[in-house]
Amino acid sequence: MRAQLHCYGPYLSDANKTMKYSIFGIGRLLKTGTMLALLASSSSLVIANELDLDDFDLDDLKSISLEDLVNIEVSIASKTSTKLSDTAAAVYVITADEIKRSAATSIPELLRLVPGLHVAKINSNSWSIGARGFGGQFANSLLVLMDGRSLYSPFFGGVLWDVQDTALADIERIEIIRGPGGAVWGTNAVNGVINIITKKTSKTIGNTYTAGTGTYEKSFTTARHGGTFGEHSRYRMYAKQHRRDHLTYQDNSSAGDKWEHRQAGFRIDSELSADQQISFQGDTYKANAAGVAYIPPISLPLPDTIPTSINRSKVSGDNLILRWQHQGEDQAVQSLRLSYDHTYIESILLTEDRTTLDAEYQQSFSWSDQHTTLGVGYRKTRDSIPTSLLMLSSPRSADETWNAFIQNRSSNIAENLDLIMGLKLENNDRMQSDYELQPSIRLNYLFNDSTTGWAALSKAIRSPTRSEQDATLAIFFPANTTIIGLGQTLADPLVVTLSPTGMYDVEEMVSLEAGIRSSVSENIRLDIAAYINQYNGLPGFVINGPLTFNPGPPQQYELNASLINSTDFKIHGFEASVWWRASRRWQGRINYSYASISDNIAFVSVPTVEQQLNINLYGSVTEQVSINIDMRYVGAPAGLIMGEYTEMDIKAIWHLSPTLDISFAGRNLLNDKHLEYSASSATVRNTRIERDFYLSIDWSL
Repeated sequence: MRAQLHCYGPYLSDANKTMKYSIFGIGRLLKTGTMLALLASSSSLVIANELDLDDFDLDDLKSISLEDLVNIEVSIASKTSTKLSDTAAAVYVITADEIKRSAATSIPELLRLVPGLHVAKINSNSWSIGARGFGGQFANSLLVLMDGRSLYSPFFGGVLWDVQDTALADIERIEIIRGPGGAVWGTNAVNGVINIITKKTSKTIGNTYTAGTGTYEKSFTTARHGGTFGEHSRYRMYAKQHRRDHLTYQDNSSAGDKWEHRQAGFRIDSELSADQQISFQGDTYKANAAGVAYIPPISLPLPDTIPTSINRSKVSGDNLILRWQHQGEDQAVQSLRLSYDHTYIESILLTEDRTTLDAEYQQSFSWSDQHTTLGVGYRKTRDSIPTSLLMLSSPRSADETWNAFIQNRSSNIAENLDLIMGLKLENNDRMQSDYELQPSIRLNYLFNDSTTGWAALSKAIRSPTRSEQDATLAIFFPANTTIIGLGQTLADPLVVTLSPTGMYDVEEMVSLEAGIRSSVSENIRLDIAAYINQYNGLPGFVINGPLTFNPGPPQQYELNASLINSTDFKIHGFEASVWWRASRRWQGRINYSYASISDNIAFVSVPTVEQQLNINLYGSVTEQVSINIDMRYVGAPAGLIMGEYTEMDIKAIWHLSPTLDISFAGRNLLNDKHLEYSASSATVRNTRIERDFYLSIDWSL
């Protein structure tokens, strides 16, 4: 008889542990006089964060209108430019203006602004970023792109956030979909899609320099030069570096996780003719990081006696993107994108050398009341992993992916009602079937000039990864954990040795979503989205032999098993954003998100933060001084041993002249140190995030 154990990835929780939640975190938000004063000033709350501003100017604050907000165009939902108000998806945009005024110095920190995303700093150089309930250092259901180039790791399906970097001043906007995007973007776009879009070179002519130092940000510098050559070509070049200090454990000892990163890049945009453009860009980077590695790194909860080692990792890489676009008549557009990506990782956990090639052709056109977009794509990735603690079945692997998609928007199928239907067909070497289909049907309804509603039913899949099909893993269950597949509670720890079969197949999610966007008044805008996600075929185990007892040391039960698709559950929740402008000088935003797992198996826990609240205040104190205040409440994550926390970041900018700014920022001001992420064992040392300050200078010529 084959018994089954159920587990989602490496995350296991104690069934007897209870979590405490505080609605909206109001108790924590009101704990200081500072916070009370800020909330008392919320009559000035307003934010128009979706206005696309290229240059910071206090006068812009006086002219922002809700029409600017709803008319911003995004491409993440359909790969074609569409007004946000006409997008039938939960889309959020972080603009260049928000990036400039934020105290964030990295892309993960910027993503804290987005409702429905849980962003946690694990240590100085590692992050956990998940969407709509899914988190963890190895979260693998969120597709991240930089100018359309996929950033996810084919080895484990997640993102190595420590090497995803660029000059923040070069980012035009970050578009985010919370929810499935598989019908357009393909596998791994399960819980969300993030596309980081950099500025065209026409917006970066001239020279800019940024330099800063602080208590944690020991040094950071960026230099950029932009210019023209020929009659129709522009370019830019940049170089940047940062050096960040180590953090500490609960006992105040050093976590040994200092981090250095250097990167340089370029972009060239040329007009071949009045209706054809071509661009070519690339980056190269090198980073050194350190910290304690837990062995095996993916076995959570961690046993009390788990071996550790100082992990000094070296990471380097290069990437190139070539894009061609032809703009025809009647909104007809053709585009071709070719990309190359090479990464090299050397650490105690593994050494990986990977090269990836990507090609995508796309065409869109309009006819009658229809607008159709279709495309085809090809991806090949090849790796060499000569050393790894995961005991891979082969040191080399090569995988190919083919895909095709079509999406059609039918305008006014009924009065003020648009229908958007999409379908993605995909095949790769890791799938067991010949191909997988990811369909989507979406409706967008215009109630009136200021209010639109939308609904969507979508399917998305996550493809198996190299580690899931080729690696032997050790999964640790602590003592007194109820093992459903065995029908008993074991008094001693259980170690499950998970052997590969190569048969682990795709995971599936079906999502029902609905939302509404409304300009409640001239100065207030509301955006609400709700969802129910059904997940099928997530990881579980099939037992291959009898349970045995090893008297040790250490004393433990042992079991041999294989990975199978056997875990199903639901997540439901909603997100709300309110933008509010009350005066010429002040604006603000409130974001709230709620997520809850239904039918959660007793010892399975997808690290889920039930509630999050973010409040942003921004305005000008004088004609030359502006201030940005970000406050966030993060509930206690299920499956991780840590509590809720509340924090605040403040950044003040002094505009000395049109070309010179001086900024001072304080981050994590409400607590000297706090946890944002933890292992599931109370005895494992976790890295605490510290209060820090930095000073920076921005100079443009």
